[in-house]
Amino acid sequence: MARWPELDSYIEDAVSWGVPQLAAAVVGPDGLIYRGSRQQGADGSPTRSSEAPAVYWLASMSKLVTAIAVLQLWERDLLQWDAPVATWLPELASPSVLEGFSGQEPALRPAASPITLRQLMTHQSGLAYPIWQNDIARYISQRGIPMPGSGKIESLALPLVFDPGTSWMYGIGLDWAGQIVERVSGKTLEDYFQEAIFQPLEMRDTSFLVNASMRERMVDLMSRDDTGAMAPVERSFPTPETFMGGSGLYGTEDDFSKLLTALLRGGELAGRRILRTETVALLLQPQVSGTHIGILRTAMPRVAADVDLHAGAESGWALGGLVNLQVGAAGRSAGSVGWAGAANTFFWIDQKRGVAVQVMMQMLPFANPLALKTLAGAEELICGILDNLPG
Repeated sequence: MARWPELDSYIEDAVSWGVPQLAAAVVGPDGLIYRGSRQQGADGSPTRSSEAPAVYWLASMSKLVTAIAVLQLWERDLLQWDAPVATWLPELASPSVLEGFSGQEPALRPAASPITLRQLMTHQSGLAYPIWQNDIARYISQRGIPMPGSGKIESLALPLVFDPGTSWMYGIGLDWAGQIVERVSGKTLEDYFQEAIFQPLEMRDTSFLVNASMRERMVDLMSRDDTGAMAPVERSFPTPETFMGGSGLYGTEDDFSKLLTALLRGGELAGRRILRTETVALLLQPQVSGTHIGILRTAMPRVAADVDLHAGAESGWALGGLVNLQVGAAGRSAGSVGWAGAANTFFWIDQKRGVAVQVMMQMLPFANPLALKTLAGAEELICGILDNLPG
């Protein structure tokens, strides 16, 4: 593992200016290249994190794992991209589109076409998160529907916000995709992930279920209280009613590094294959593009800010995440695929440089200015270091 003192110093500085905890990892096809982390001590100064692997709420980084699971079933000819999802999810056979409200009543109409699996996987289904869609936020509030991510199946019973295939909106499609994995495989999503992905890659600390060992190593999730000070968010970790493929995983940076390394190697690690090489290429290939892709306007500012990770540049969406189609402002190569989690965890796969990167925090709201400043600084430094390595 390389020593990058510039990045070590940056991580320490970021904690000094107010980031409660920050970790970064860079991997290549041969494994770990760099890893570093710091957290605030009791007096607010940077201290070295514990040597035991820290556990993070991965949140929407879970979507990458769910996409891999769907692709595994597709490789076995058990799924078809352009088939209606009602083939496996009869609940979505007759979706309705929410066109606003008439007084207090939702204005609903039948969708013009069925949802396909491809649309579900690429956020073209019309399903939206209430965090970034005011009408859906109002709809679930009026009806007392649990929030997506609650672990309750009822939270997925939402109308669409446009006809399938006519626009793009980040939403709960991958949670429904997780339900497809369960029904086609005959296993819970937890069991399927463990058997088909985590055990082959020796990802021993990644799960929907937080055991005692993971709980002891869990990084506190921080948010600003009413005084503006950072304070831990009170959390419990009950067994969910259903496993949420879009947001439910907890895991370590070390484990996720193994997954990213396997993808850099074309779907194989230590002789164990989770995807064919050509399927990994499909995972990272843009399925839709436009200047609106990846841009989100918040409906719940305490949970998430407005999001535009690629600063208005044309972006794409692959089965595996957001694709920057141009060189990123901080140096990320064109064609890189990445995404993030609600607690400000970020990853990207830079195929041109042959590396994958994680920048991990645990604080709310998502995409707050401090988190984005920290991400941009780390990304610029990492890209610069990589470009100046000998050979």
